[in-house]
Amino acid sequence: MEDSSTTNGEDWICRLPDSLLCHILSFLSPKEAVGTSILSKRWENLWISVPSLYFCDTFTTDCGNYMNKANCYIDYVNWVLAHRDGFAIEKCNLSSYTLHASAHLYSCTCAVIACTVQELTIKSELFRVGQLPWCLLTCKCKTLVVLKIHGRFVLNFPTFICLPRLKFVYLNSVIYGDDASMQKLFSSCPVLEDLVIKRHDWDGVGIILLYMGTTTKYTSEFTQSQSS
Repeated sequence: MEDSSTTNGEDWICRLPDSLLCHILSFLSPKEAVGTSILSKRWENLWISVPSLYFCDTFTTDCGNYMNKANCYIDYVNWVLAHRDGFAIEKCNLSSYTLHASAHLYSCTCAVIACTVQELTIKSELFRVGQLPWCLLTCKCKTLVVLKIHGRFVLNFPTFICLPRLKFVYLNSVIYGDDASMQKLFSSCPVLEDLVIKRHDWDGVGIILLYMGTTTKYTSEFTQSQSS
């Protein structure tokens, strides 16, 4: 006798539009989303158009030494992005919990920006200082609406900053060149609405002078190290 509940369940899933299935897949890691491609012919390429991507380096624990882990992370991100066939990314999270915030996040940030990302989160829980690419703040990032950076990243500012659509900025534990660099960054965001800055006494900034413009909400926290 046929199991009606199973049959109905399969029919129900099959009736869902691709857009909803992709939304469901966005709650999985890219690796898990790719794994659904074996379910059926319809699922074979659904993961390619998933709007949200979350990349975490914890899967690299079996990749050998540090350099192999970093290369494994970069290759993994580039492979997923290369198969998207031009689909824009609504949200992308690049997180590092086991690797130092160095070349692997730098390289992956450049790759994600090239995919017209709208919301980008870059996060590192490690203490070593890392670099972020200039393209994060230039005309190559015209589609960016939300930017969240959490970790000891040095923000290198190019001569020309262009963030025409950026509305929300969250910066936690970021390192700046000087007071003027922070002012230059936010004055280059003509539609900025919400700004959150969590600072430390080693971040390279003494006094914040901000041109608020369209900004309607500003939150700031300052933490002083125990040795100070």
